[in-house]
Amino acid sequence: MKKNLLCKIGSFLSLLLVLSFGANAQDCMITGGLDLTANPTTLCSGETTALSMTIPGINTEATNVVWRLDATGEVIANSTSTSHTPINVDCEPKWVTYRATATCINFPDETKTQIVSVLVYPTNTSANPAANINPANLEFDATYSPDGCNVVVSPVCPYILLTETNSGSAAPGETTVLSFPYSYSYPASSGLACLSGVYDLAVTCESVCTANIQGVTASASDIVAGESVTLSANVQGNGDYTVTWSGSNGFSSTGASAIDAPMSTYSGCEPMQVTYTATVDCGGPALSSGTVTVNIYPADYSSLYATSTSADGCMAMVTSTCLNISISDGGVYTAAPGESGSYTFSVSYDYPDGVSGSAATDVSVAYNCPALEALTFDVDSDCNEITGKETIIVTILGGTGPYNITGSFNDDSYGSDSLPALVFDDGQSWMIEVTDANGAIGVINGTVNCSKECKLEGVALLEECNTATGQWSVTVTIPDGEGTGPFTVTTDIDGATVASATDNSFVISGISNGTAYSVSVTDSGDPECSTTESSAVGTCETVDIELLSFEGSVEVDGNLLQWVTATETNNDFFTLERSADGINFAPIATIEGNGTVYSAIAYEFTDKDYLAGANYYRLSQTDYDGSVTICSEVILLERGDVSFVVTNLLPNPTIGELNVVLNTKESNSFVAAVYDITGKMVFTAVMEAEAGFNTFAIDTDNLSSGTYLLTVANGQEVSTQKFVRR
Repeated sequence: MKKNLLCKIGSFLSLLLVLSFGANAQDCMITGGLDLTANPTTLCSGETTALSMTIPGINTEATNVVWRLDATGEVIANSTSTSHTPINVDCEPKWVTYRATATCINFPDETKTQIVSVLVYPTNTSANPAANINPANLEFDATYSPDGCNVVVSPVCPYILLTETNSGSAAPGETTVLSFPYSYSYPASSGLACLSGVYDLAVTCESVCTANIQGVTASASDIVAGESVTLSANVQGNGDYTVTWSGSNGFSSTGASAIDAPMSTYSGCEPMQVTYTATVDCGGPALSSGTVTVNIYPADYSSLYATSTSADGCMAMVTSTCLNISISDGGVYTAAPGESGSYTFSVSYDYPDGVSGSAATDVSVAYNCPALEALTFDVDSDCNEITGKETIIVTILGGTGPYNITGSFNDDSYGSDSLPALVFDDGQSWMIEVTDANGAIGVINGTVNCSKECKLEGVALLEECNTATGQWSVTVTIPDGEGTGPFTVTTDIDGATVASATDNSFVISGISNGTAYSVSVTDSGDPECSTTESSAVGTCETVDIELLSFEGSVEVDGNLLQWVTATETNNDFFTLERSADGINFAPIATIEGNGTVYSAIAYEFTDKDYLAGANYYRLSQTDYDGSVTICSEVILLERGDVSFVVTNLLPNPTIGELNVVLNTKESNSFVAAVYDITGKMVFTAVMEAEAGFNTFAIDTDNLSSGTYLLTVANGQEVSTQKFVRR
């Protein structure tokens, strides 16, 4: 770049000197790029293009000019104007580039170079054979049909186009020369016509058999067994061919038509289908085939139905499982009680239209229906004196089931196929009519006599002291079976509230100490039925702890103590005490209380350092002011003989390794398992322990943070402990 800049500066200074002092006739200066032209720029192979060069500058006639083929460097001229004939024998168009160079004779460094290109298309019409397209690029591929009678051609060179068609055919037994005109693919605006011609191809079509079946018919599609059918095949095409027939019933024949009696006898319900196939061939593989199906119906259908008489002799029947059999009267005749004889049914086969099958057949069936058996009844009744309704249960004696039952009472009616338990009001009349399977009829009726009585006896009052509030509540209970309900409960206690607990239970609350009261209960189902109970409450004192329960159980890991409080007032903590004799107690644990609460709270503690044999426990409570109260009864837990126990888990919570401390009376194998809070087992291992204390390590690195349950078992006993993984 620096050299070119210096050259340009030098050329500019030289031009200034020439302009200032006058130019020497031998001096040469090129002041711009070469202007090259080619005409034409698009041409056929073997045609000539004119090349011209214009050199801008001073004394440019004192230059050496060279034209070269850019691809090979071959010199084709040494003048500003020349011509050249490019050659292209390939399939595709080819660019030919010319490089022109102009050099000042006195200043060799004053040189300019430029290129110009022309696009050369192949030809097959040049007088110069060397300029014509290579014959290999003017070949065509031919693809023939299997019979050789049809052909599709395609040029090897993709730039050659078939101008009329790319396919043709020859008639069977003839050889035909097919002509395919072609030309080269040029741009629409080029105006060139370098390459064109006609490709001739001789196609020979051997004579072949073209026979084929265009349809197969039968003289009838539906026939009766024993009848014949004529078969015909419609054969089109030429050649020496043979038609062969085959049937699914084993039939075979040759010729364009055939006759077959497909079935001499047949007694099936559904028509039998026989399929006939006609095949045409010319002595080789089958060329084509066709099929037709014929339906064969039974000529004798007597085996398709059966006659019978019902077990009681009252129904004559003709039955069939074949849907094509039709039977008059639905195939059933029902005789009246005491009637005997025979009934004639008409039985026929439902042939399709156009089939002349057997005519309908008369079939007689005997029957002998016995006379009716009288119907009698047994009646049980039950009067509900609370509701004033009577339940009637009627049992049928005699007759033959099933029964048809109807009845009415007052403005109501019912109908059923069984006898229900009926409920009637006092004074209501009822009637039942029963007809048995044989038509025997029985009637029974009556009038209800069931008076309603008031029964509200034994209403119970349960008085309860709320030691948290110092007030009383009374639970009013109406025993089951007394009254119909719903019930209404009222009281004469000022400020008290009455709430329904269940349908027959009510709670009266807010009752002060020493209150005398009365409670009235009324049956809303019978407003005239009511009762009143009276009582009085004593003194209800408040306590710091209202203990609902204090219980214990012997577990593998120790003695489990559990208690539940209903209310707590200023409760600082509980102290759990233990004794071996039930007299001398010592504290073993302190459990934090919940201050003052008015809802149930559950507590528990496991005594792992229990005594052998008897363990007596009691519970004491300490207020915030330091006052202590024994708040439970003494309970006794007796330890049986356990063979092992998990005494500790260290550390707990753990962040890695968990040490399991196991005390066993004898050497044994133990299975340890860890479960997550969903109950899924996440770890298991077998531990071998010697008699006495043993320590085993469990790796918890693979466990997520949370609470887990560890169980250790020897096949008969299980010890369970909780631990936390952080």
